[in-house]
Amino acid sequence: MKNLAAFNSGHPAVSIVSMQFFFLCAFAGGAGNTLGLVLNMLTSKLPTNRALGKLALVPGIFGINEPIIFGIPIVMNPLIAVPFIFGPLLSTILGYIITKIGLIAMPTGISSITGAPIIVNQFLQGGWTWGVWTIVLIALSYVMYLPFFKAYEKTQLTQAKETQEATLNNVAKGFEDATK
Repeated sequence: MKNLAAFNSGHPAVSIVSMQFFFLCAFAGGAGNTLGLVLNMLTSKLPTNRALGKLALVPGIFGINEPIIFGIPIVMNPLIAVPFIFGPLLSTILGYIITKIGLIAMPTGISSITGAPIIVNQFLQGGWTWGVWTIVLIALSYVMYLPFFKAYEKTQLTQAKETQEATLNNVAKGFEDATK
């Protein structure tokens, strides 16, 4: 509220840490900064992951990430949970540091527009520097999710191969039993 009051009276913002600051840093692309994960999914080896990535891209741009939260799922997935938890933490710490040294403006305190594209909210909070910072956050999110997503994808490929082999063995066994 202090930042909003200062903004309304024509003065600069007084506090870096605010609810708006947290949302700008920790929710770039939805909770857990999952837009980077969505971008990873677009280049997946598995068609199901690519399809989910395509499905989640537009909602992710608008900060809606339920297709990813429940589609992968992140819920009960310890591998993807690591960047989901630590990504926003790192983004917030880095955001604080670069705001403190003056590379980006302090948030104005204006309430975020729910459902607006993430860059719009960032621009309203602090101008073009926040728009650029959002692109950096998305790139950081992409890099943070990459090794975890690749490991997750590897387990998916292994499970798919095992399922395919088991199915072929069952079909072959059934064929042998039928020809006896």
